[in-house]
Amino acid sequence: MIILDYRDTRPLYEQIVDKFQMLILSGALEPNSRMPSVRSLAVELSINPNTIQRAYSELERTGFLYTVKRKGQLRRLQRQSKGRPEAGNFRKAPGSEKGSTEHGDDGKGAD
Repeated sequence: MIILDYRDTRPLYEQIVDKFQMLILSGALEPNSRMPSVRSLAVELSINPNTIQRAYSELERTGFLYTVKRKGQLRRLQRQSKGRPEAGNFRKAPGSEKGSTEHGDDGKGAD
């Protein structure tokens, strides 16, 4: 799925972000499909899981992915119209926000 170039001067997480952005924008990844787990992708690429997590966090920050609470996986967003996701052209799947709040607090406290 992803091949890293160790001669590239960019950090590995940036290469991963770029590769997933290309896969998402080209349609190679289906909307709302599960992304590989952090652990499995780290093993596949033989790199630290923190690098994968950083790439996934960046993809989520830029609007390419979203997290489903209590499931632990990231999913690709649905396309609304042509354009870049930063412009708000992606939306979450219906029902993906059930039970979550803006800050992820479920009201049960930190115990």
